[in-house]
Amino acid sequence: MLEKLDYVSIKGEQPLNEDALVLNSLAGLFGVLDGATSLTPYVNRNNETGGYIAANLLKAHFERLSGPTDVRGELLEANRKLRAEMAEQGIDVDRKERLWSAAAAVVQIHEHTVSFAQAGDCMLLAVYRDGTVRPLTRPQLSHIDSVTLAKWQEGRERGLETKQQLRAYIYETIKANRERSNTPDGYSVINGEEAASHYVEYGTVNRIRLQHLVMLSDGIYLPGRDSAEPSYWTDLAEAVVSRGLRAYAEELVRFEQEDPDGKRHLRLKKSDDKSGVIVSFHRPQHMEGASR
Repeated sequence: MLEKLDYVSIKGEQPLNEDALVLNSLAGLFGVLDGATSLTPYVNRNNETGGYIAANLLKAHFERLSGPTDVRGELLEANRKLRAEMAEQGIDVDRKERLWSAAAAVVQIHEHTVSFAQAGDCMLLAVYRDGTVRPLTRPQLSHIDSVTLAKWQEGRERGLETKQQLRAYIYETIKANRERSNTPDGYSVINGEEAASHYVEYGTVNRIRLQHLVMLSDGIYLPGRDSAEPSYWTDLAEAVVSRGLRAYAEELVRFEQEDPDGKRHLRLKKSDDKSGVIVSFHRPQHMEGASR
């Protein structure tokens, strides 16, 4: 069924890589997970953050599965498990700033179709044999991130220089944004909230002329580009497919090292975790254009 599987997960500037990958070839399940730790600091006895725990709980859930399944239903089941784990660890699950969370893009590949479920800003792109790139998801936090980045830039213009000063300046903005999780004016995320069931996006596409499925966390982006540009996702898909995920990610790391303060590309971190999976399919054996 599969011709090639390409994947990478590289830690950013934080101590832990809070991204995780789903690589369950037996069940045809693949995906990227991007953990986000709570605003209230938390680490367990193994020094694991809430974002790390959330992403890896989802990973373990999908990698235990075998056979055809309901991808959306399993993502929501993992959401319930995450809520139970937080409650067991004494987290007040009614306070959004204390919740561990993860964005997700997970697919299951069938003989004729691909089913998927997505939350947050992990992206799923379909690349067809004629080069067409079809985003099957959208970055649901783009309007949230734009507010945070504008506040960050405002802090710079007011003379704040260190990241500690800037993070303190934008804290209330980030907290307000967290309150919008799984709401009509916010974004979907897997964070244990029952309301996630209303906002997880999901669907099924057929595999006609499908060549690649590309799954990316938001740490993999096009430097200096706005994702609202019409050609952004096409250009990004072409870049990661043609160069390979590891080579592309390492090139991105070099760009970030040359722009540590985000002057060329405005961002809150010098380097975010970078994860991706590309599933490539065999071409059919018959000659294209043959008469039927």
